[in-house]
Amino acid sequence: MPAAPSFRAAPAALLLAALAIGACDDGPGAPQPPEPELATMRITVEGQVVEVSSTGVVTGGPISLDNNPAEVTVEFLEDDGGPSILVTDDDFQVEAVSGATTMYSITRTGAFEFLFTAVSSGSTTLGLALVHLDPNHTDFGPFNVPVEVNAGGNPN
Repeated sequence: MPAAPSFRAAPAALLLAALAIGACDDGPGAPQPPEPELATMRITVEGQVVEVSSTGVVTGGPISLDNNPAEVTVEFLEDDGGPSILVTDDDFQVEAVSGATTMYSITRTGAFEFLFTAVSSGSTTLGLALVHLDPNHTDFGPFNVPVEVNAGGNPN
């Protein structure tokens, strides 16, 4: 008479199958988190507010750098004007690039914050983009914002 099947191996087999399925979650066919639908990038520098639309239209500005260093905060807004709940510092960061004429330096202090430090006076730009860290791609921008630098400004 044949032996009765053993079910002792079944729990171990089920556990291995569950682990294998879980390991596939990060694969190329895995669902990706939703991409943010952004309308505006709001840049705040020492109380000044400049906004850039998703088409690159700049409202306000130029950014005036009179304090040295100047704190900069960037926020991303949806169509209703509210901040995007999908844009978090775990998954995104602002990429900031000084213009062709380096009149200031940039020091990152957070995913959406940095410090400007004036190097020389004059007119230039600040390039900003929202980068989705994983996968590594740009979700907003890059857009250039005009900047006026006063290297003789008062230190904080």
